[in-house]
Amino acid sequence: MSRTAFANHVKQKTGYSPGRHLTQWRTHKTTKLLRAGQASIARIAEAVNYQPEIAFRKAYRALTGNPPGKVRREARYIFRTFLRSLKALFFRHNSLYLIGPWSVERELLSKTTEHS
Repeated sequence: MSRTAFANHVKQKTGYSPGRHLTQWRTHKTTKLLRAGQASIARIAEAVNYQPEIAFRKAYRALTGNPPGKVRREARYIFRTFLRSLKALFFRHNSLYLIGPWSVERELLSKTTEHS
């Protein structure tokens, strides 16, 4: 397949040129990895074939309008807020509305402290 035929095929399937499609894919994958928060930014840059890391940071910011560190911090904030909301659903006035080993322990503890 010629380069022109390949470029036309990619553009027909994705709506973007091959280079733009690759950039979109890298950005999408990078955002997912940043939000997962497991790998360092340097490792993420390596995973999406950006070398050196500073080039990755600049390219990501140019494409998304946000630096990679900000995306990671926002994802962590959202996750912590989500966990706090879950805790609020399950813990009310020091009693647990969840069936499981923790609720049994808490129930036993509350009964023993009431009778003491």
